[in-house]
Amino acid sequence: MDDRSEVSNFLDRHGMLGIGFDGLVADLLEEMEAGLAGRPSSLAMIPTWLAPVERIPAGAPVLAIDAGGTNFRAALVSFGPDGPAVEGFRSAAMPGSAGEIGREAFFDALAAKVADLASRTERIGFCFSYAMEILPNREGRLMFFSKEIRAPEVEGALVGAGLAGALERAGVRGRRTTVLLNDTTATLLAGRSSAEDARQYDGYVGYILGTGTNAAYLEHSIPKAPGAAAQIVVLESGGFDIRARGDLDEAFDRTTKDPGRYTCEKMHSGAYLGGLALTVLRAAAGEGLFSAPAAAALGAIGALPAKDVSAFLRRPSAGTGPLAPAAVTEGDRERAYLLLDALVGRAALLAAGVLAAAVLKSLRGGMASRPVCIAVDGTTWREVPRLAARAEALLERHLGGERGRHVRIVLPDRAPLLGAALAALAG
Repeated sequence: MDDRSEVSNFLDRHGMLGIGFDGLVADLLEEMEAGLAGRPSSLAMIPTWLAPVERIPAGAPVLAIDAGGTNFRAALVSFGPDGPAVEGFRSAAMPGSAGEIGREAFFDALAAKVADLASRTERIGFCFSYAMEILPNREGRLMFFSKEIRAPEVEGALVGAGLAGALERAGVRGRRTTVLLNDTTATLLAGRSSAEDARQYDGYVGYILGTGTNAAYLEHSIPKAPGAAAQIVVLESGGFDIRARGDLDEAFDRTTKDPGRYTCEKMHSGAYLGGLALTVLRAAAGEGLFSAPAAAALGAIGALPAKDVSAFLRRPSAGTGPLAPAAVTEGDRERAYLLLDALVGRAALLAAGVLAAAVLKSLRGGMASRPVCIAVDGTTWREVPRLAARAEALLERHLGGERGRHVRIVLPDRAPLLGAALAALAG
């Protein structure tokens, strides 16, 4: 039996290749309908009370904050005839990413990073990229953290109020209008900023595939919010309960801090892709797919970040990185590559399925000359070899060719910051 057949048989035995595109999209649409109606669903379907603006206003700078994944970024952003201007940009680690932190300490750490910028504006756009309930006044209540952030006391808190209190404690006086949104909504809004005029696109979808993953789209009917205007709805797609998970997905899930939650995210986002890959490689070694020295080397790897998976897929024969000792023979290297590449192919399938469901639910994109703009951000989408190309090919085949829905994918620069700034101006 050749290497490819052995790898395929191994993955089939463990149920790792059981997801079909049509079934995935159908399940997503069913869960989306349930979530919008307020029925039990693995998709939260969170109204944002925001929509893309017809005209992007120019004026004084606003404070744009991007708190997502393990990174915190902020800057003053203003819009003018030459496009956006960014001033005072800074980046730091998210509080709670290196160890557990309390509620007040969490917000004080955020305020300390932006106090000087906040003193120069009355408007704040706060892109907070975790599961939130967005209230009609555009405040956000944190539901729970994902992406390995450890700050349990913050769960249930009003995020805007928490930041306002911390800024007050830091000596920043005066009232400020704060609009809460997540990175997916911000990315969608940044897609609007990339359009030359409001009629260029028939609709908008925002998609994140980085440390975590999520999607947002424009929805016109929200039964659980009767009377609400058409607006952006966030799926919380990382929490989608996929029926066809493999037993190695489940084994890896049990090693995370929140087993049973955000199972879709754990199958393909950057925070988890490396850990899942290591689980798969070690299981394959245990079933004899690798030589004894390679199996021992895989057992000795302490952790496998997604960036090292990408590096190996780009240059399998480079001989560097944590996977290099596992590529003892050509056969070892080939099987490691095929296993990792299969996980990337499945990640592309999941990404394309979520995007297809969002476009179909929006009822937009029926004309090739006026497609839906899919604004994408995230290091996993940008950097994992062949993932984006595969996802785009699946969309072209299954969405465009079979369903007559047309899309154009754009990758806005600094999408969360620009989208947060636009949200602040809309607020």
